[in-house]
Amino acid sequence: MDELKPYKSHFKKLERGVNNKPIIPMETYKGFLYYGQANVMVKTKVDVCVNQVESNADKLAMVDDRYFIDKLYSHQITLETKTFKNIFQVIPKGLKTNDYLKITLNPDSIIMKPHESLRELMEVKYNVDLGIEEPFMFAVNPVYVRDVLMLFSSLKIKNFKLKHTGSNLRPVMFEADDIQVVVAPVRLPNM
Repeated sequence: MDELKPYKSHFKKLERGVNNKPIIPMETYKGFLYYGQANVMVKTKVDVCVNQVESNADKLAMVDDRYFIDKLYSHQITLETKTFKNIFQVIPKGLKTNDYLKITLNPDSIIMKPHESLRELMEVKYNVDLGIEEPFMFAVNPVYVRDVLMLFSSLKIKNFKLKHTGSNLRPVMFEADDIQVVVAPVRLPNM
């Protein structure tokens, strides 16, 4: 089996949703595969080299220093991939990049509430003990999250960590095994 097949599939989804924004092609840097765009960045440990280009080393080092430093993400919870993939499977295809889903992490539940334009979807409440003290709310494009969860599922990852900084204006990280995916939040008018 091609070790990169799940990543190539995810990369194609990101490419389709970009329009005229810059994209970082799949490249190996210091033993890790990187790819993404302004809203989603992926870093994963791989055994193969892909498009290792020295001219992009500075750009990838900057991306690594800005988004993939563990100490930035002071909060984390562990979630089940299958459950959340199933919740996000109902997200309609063809959403615009300004569509978003508000996600509130409470000590005893996760509440996902759609943006007005996603009116076909209802609020979803999932009761689970998260082991957190303070609620935390952020907004993301649900398509990006669905695609990350589908990637994790194709990699047979059972659980992942959702990491955040405590600020709903900073990216959230989905992490499992040797893969980290950073998803930029949607900035809401009242944030």
